[in-house]
Amino acid sequence: MHKSRWTPSIVPRGDDHDVYLVVDDLGRLGRVWREADFEAADFEAVVIDLLEGQYKHPIGIFAFNSTEGWFAGPLGGCRNRTEKPM
Repeated sequence: MHKSRWTPSIVPRGDDHDVYLVVDDLGRLGRVWREADFEAADFEAVVIDLLEGQYKHPIGIFAFNSTEGWFAGPLGGCRNRTEKPM
């Protein structure tokens, strides 16, 4: 039987926006990608969650835009909003 190497994308087509995800260190429980609502994975929402203390110990923020084809991470600080990662 022939096995396919193709796997479906988890990224919806035609959804062009920047997505920001946070890695949180939960101590003995380990590191996790924090859950994010589809509408709340943008830069502003992540900053608000950070300021409100929604994370136990955030260790990295990763950003991507699958339509534009870029990825950045971990972000060490707040970048200029108009600057796109290389």
